[in-house]
Amino acid sequence: MMEANNYEQIIKSLEDRITGLEKAQKEAQDREEIIQNQLKYAWCIDTLDFETFKSCFADNFIFDFSHRDPTMVGPCTPDEIAKRFKNVVSGYVATQHLMSNFKIDINGDRAMCRCYLKGFHYLPNLNGDSWSECISYYTNEYARIDGRWKIVNIKINHMAWYGNYDANTQAGLNVKNGTCPKRPDYSYKDIMAE
Repeated sequence: MMEANNYEQIIKSLEDRITGLEKAQKEAQDREEIIQNQLKYAWCIDTLDFETFKSCFADNFIFDFSHRDPTMVGPCTPDEIAKRFKNVVSGYVATQHLMSNFKIDINGDRAMCRCYLKGFHYLPNLNGDSWSECISYYTNEYARIDGRWKIVNIKINHMAWYGNYDANTQAGLNVKNGTCPKRPDYSYKDIMAE
């Protein structure tokens, strides 16, 4: 017959295992939420769903896109970054931003997410190639705010650009001049509902 002390050790061991499993499950859920937020960010850019796009960010955050444009760095709000993206991306016929190779480190209510980005931008024009592509990676810091993971610091690094590097300028002019090409009429929410 087992002594009471042995039962206590077995119970303690089982409790420790359960605690470890619960912690691992919570961390897996956190990682998945961060990945889904990154993917939502990309989908919303490509579908021009800038209202949903804003939900990816904390109310105030830091952005650093200085690798491409030295003026694009500093404090920002979701409204400001949505306007910046809309004023360029809306001028393309199509864009597609693919994210992969997620590396996520979680420390309590803070996390660091690194991931690859392959961006395609299509705009038929008279000033060069109709395509531009970027090979890039993001280094984004997240914070858990009101139970949800939000971007508090976003940084992109471009490793290479191919095609018409000036297509962003033309896309921005399309927006400014009200000559944006017709894009498919769908949103992030429509796609996720399918």
